[in-house]
Amino acid sequence: MKLIHNGLHGGIIVSQNSLMANRKRKTTVDRHKPSRQIRLNLRLSVQVEKLADRNATSVTQEVNRAVRELLEREKLWPPSREEEAK
Repeated sequence: MKLIHNGLHGGIIVSQNSLMANRKRKTTVDRHKPSRQIRLNLRLSVQVEKLADRNATSVTQEVNRAVRELLEREKLWPPSREEEAK
């Protein structure tokens, strides 16, 4: 994963694809799909990086955990079988 500072907007871009730019594309299935690229405020990203270091995890794992916990509190996780079938 690569964190790219974006000084203009005060945030970062979390990009998995940028690491693959110099590698040949494989025709095998990408285990990271389906996924979504997001922007994270720079102040938040610095703190998430600290959390990931403390927990010996990755930034991606910490962001996924935080989102999953929020969705659980909002009663949106886990998705219903009907939602998953879509």
